[in-house]
Amino acid sequence: MNEYLRRPAAGRPAAAAIAAALAAVLLGGCVSLPTSGPVRVTNGLNGAAGPAQPGVHLVPVPPGTGWSAAQVVQGFLAASGAAWTGTKASLGIAQKYLSGNGESWHPSWSATVLDPGWTVRSQYVSSKIAGGGPPIAQVSVVSQHFQTLISAGQYQAGTIVVSPRPRVFQFGLIKVAGQWRIYSMPSRTRLLLSEADFLRDYQSRNLYFFPAGSAAQVLIPDPVFIPQQAGTQAAAQGLVNALLPPGRSLTSSAGWLSDATTTAFPRGTRIDVQVSGIKAIVDLTGAAAKASQWQLRRMAAQLAWTLTSTSYSASPGIQSVVIMVNQHQWSPDGPGAAASGADQPLLLKDYTGWVPTGAGSPYPLYFQAARPAGPEISEWQGRTSPAPLPSTLADVPYTATAVSSGPGQAFFAGCRGKKVYIAALRRHARTITQTLPAAAGCTERTALSWDQKGDLWVPAGHGVLIMPAAGPGQTVVAAPDSLTAGTVTSVQVAPDGVRVAMIVHPDTGGKHSVQIVVAAISRTSSNTYLAQSGQTVTVGSGIADPIALSWWDPDHLLVLGESRNANLALSEVPLNGNAPAQVPILLPPGVTSLTARQPYLVVGTAGEFGPPQIEISRLEAGGPWRLIAAGTSPVYPG
Repeated sequence: MNEYLRRPAAGRPAAAAIAAALAAVLLGGCVSLPTSGPVRVTNGLNGAAGPAQPGVHLVPVPPGTGWSAAQVVQGFLAASGAAWTGTKASLGIAQKYLSGNGESWHPSWSATVLDPGWTVRSQYVSSKIAGGGPPIAQVSVVSQHFQTLISAGQYQAGTIVVSPRPRVFQFGLIKVAGQWRIYSMPSRTRLLLSEADFLRDYQSRNLYFFPAGSAAQVLIPDPVFIPQQAGTQAAAQGLVNALLPPGRSLTSSAGWLSDATTTAFPRGTRIDVQVSGIKAIVDLTGAAAKASQWQLRRMAAQLAWTLTSTSYSASPGIQSVVIMVNQHQWSPDGPGAAASGADQPLLLKDYTGWVPTGAGSPYPLYFQAARPAGPEISEWQGRTSPAPLPSTLADVPYTATAVSSGPGQAFFAGCRGKKVYIAALRRHARTITQTLPAAAGCTERTALSWDQKGDLWVPAGHGVLIMPAAGPGQTVVAAPDSLTAGTVTSVQVAPDGVRVAMIVHPDTGGKHSVQIVVAAISRTSSNTYLAQSGQTVTVGSGIADPIALSWWDPDHLLVLGESRNANLALSEVPLNGNAPAQVPILLPPGVTSLTARQPYLVVGTAGEFGPPQIEISRLEAGGPWRLIAAGTSPVYPG
């Protein structure tokens, strides 16, 4: 065991010891902090939020004799982060930095996270107080950016929100028996942690909610954080408590999905979880006991996914859920099923279809076929044939194309310059032509997307336009602050219809400042909103100049962009803010575009020695690539 935090050795300055200790703590992990919107940070290893460090154990130490006020604050932060397991009992050493017995300090799972460049400075030290008394000092911790983990309950899963503004956190200290001790701090309930400590001490999990105002059996993953060492029982209770309406309303100002999603649990519900091995027994009381069978099924789906999903964890953990209502076993088959012995614990597979994945067969695929007579919109279903489009649209070169998915009639959309063309996939369908506003226009990097409502999403300068397939008309979607200083070039709506991923090029800065931004879609009877909460998620830090993206599964994007060695690479980007992972697949030369339908990846290439090509591969197999046809702009419906 390596002790990274020690008392100062004899003859060694205390400041040097603390500096070494803090430097060691900061080895726990590193992520790039976005400048707006929430961020999710984890490495997904056993659900942990920090890199594994075999053989390394961080040992908190009490304050040393003669430490300055600033050194005491530094030591307190180091001791808090080194020992945090989610309970106050783990912070016994950190309490030694406080004046009195620290009874008023009640840290919860909430936390404030400092950026890696945070600094400590003493603002004043007074040796005298009017009327007598011991010396006091004020010490400030300054962070240029900071994250806040907000949860509605003391021990409840929380959501991270990032502030782009600098913040000063002030500590008050007083001399007790000649030694500085902390008597006031920024918060008595929220820990102040270095980013490295947060990465190591917290794990990312998913809560699951329904689209707001919808009765559909569709669940949306919402990444949250809980302490890594909270224990299975406490972690399960903290997760399910965050599904309740009171917690949802209290965190609504923070959660980026809060305005777009809702819960099936009625207000006034109480949930008790008991974990037995790999099974969780969940007892619903209060308002839930009066819910209909239909509503109980929706609650069960949320519980099954929240407790058993391993989206960000390699450890299986809880694998089945038993639902009790007022201590009587409940069955999705009806009130009498459990009593007759027909009931079985709920498994994730019972609700697999509730989380849209976009997975399926490789057909159909659409692209612009390269022909001597000019491009043609083609459909590939094992063989290539012309798409059934009006002749006025079939043979026109487009910068970007998209085909709608879902039930009913499929629609085609093509964009060229400032014109967008829409028509049903029928030979004699009516063609709708719409003109983009002055600040917008299609380029070689533009990507369009259809949502599940049958509306087309089009990048439009600092915002996004929605164009109904039935036309005419277009809706300007209000852009959050994170988009107003940049140009949106690519838009991809998730299969669940509630989330949208975008590539945003800032108005200032080079290609290395291009961002991948994810926002929530919320709707009313008359309006559609993009990031109504004002929050967005910036993901894919480290991908320079992202060129194209596609949804891969509910928790990940596939992004084509420059790697660290400036070569084009394919990366899997988690939506919880974790660093992207380069996909170990050899891309064909000259890749310019991509589209995906799990497990299939399709790319368009510039063509080394001839016309551009469309190629397909099963991604998990790492290739090989199969040539489909000569052409450009491959798109799966969606």
